[in-house]
Amino acid sequence: NLYKESQEVDLKKNFEAKTVLLEKITKLLASENVKDLERTIKVFRNEWEATGAVPQDKWFAMREEFKNLNEQVNKKIQGLYGEKKEQLQQNLEFKKQLIEKAKKLIHGTSPQTEKEWEQKTKALLEIQNEYKEAGHTDKQAGDEVWKIFREVCDSFFDKKKEFYEEAKERYTQEKQKKL
Repeated sequence: NLYKESQEVDLKKNFEAKTVLLEKITKLLASENVKDLERTIKVFRNEWEATGAVPQDKWFAMREEFKNLNEQVNKKIQGLYGEKKEQLQQNLEFKKQLIEKAKKLIHGTSPQTEKEWEQKTKALLEIQNEYKEAGHTDKQAGDEVWKIFREVCDSFFDKKKEFYEEAKERYTQEKQKKL
């Protein structure tokens, strides 16, 4: 009888522990943090496995509820990853649009005066700020887009540098003439 009573007490404690665990998993569904969800559900699964047996008449219902909650959490995790992937793709497309915008700015008419160069420089710096604020992208695609963007910007600043070197040379020659 003592063995049977201690077994019933253990089954009852395990039932209560698993019931609390099911409630925690239900509350976990409200979370929107993917990493937190993944980490916590793994801990809960381990706790579920570590907790002993429950009364036979309640086992099947508990197991099904655990499986359903586990599936819901996994679907939520997959949904959040899908949203994140979609956001990364949108950021990538936006950055590609900024590259095209920068190319149009640069490959238009070449500025002839310092004022025009400063206006185009200011516009390009605004595009660069937009690019920085556009958000993260997929690592590999982001690196490729960044390389293209840097090439576009570098070509602009190289042309600007050439213009100012030529202007400096002209100013030096004019100064020599005046002297």
